[in-house]
Amino acid sequence: NDGSFMFSKTIAIKMDIGKNRIELYPNPATTALNLSIFDKNYQKVHLLLIDITGKIVGQQTWNSGQENGVLSLNLHHVPNGIYTAMLNIDGRTTQHKVVVAQ
Repeated sequence: NDGSFMFSKTIAIKMDIGKNRIELYPNPATTALNLSIFDKNYQKVHLLLIDITGKIVGQQTWNSGQENGVLSLNLHHVPNGIYTAMLNIDGRTTQHKVVVAQ
């Protein structure tokens, strides 16, 4: 074993939260984690990135009409690892595993 590793193909996490169809991508992520919301009838979006110890390592809040459909969380300061992305749109919450591999 030479210690090298490979990631599988980058994918988007597709989900529905209430009336909002969303995608969280890429996964694995390198410099940014992007969020596309296909129904723009939201008031507030809050994204938390949480490490394995429960520490919040990144967060971003967007308000209605603030962005043009793709919201991004900068990952330049986030070490490689497996994280939980907790997404709240207008009080509805979902969470998904995200890999950061810079």
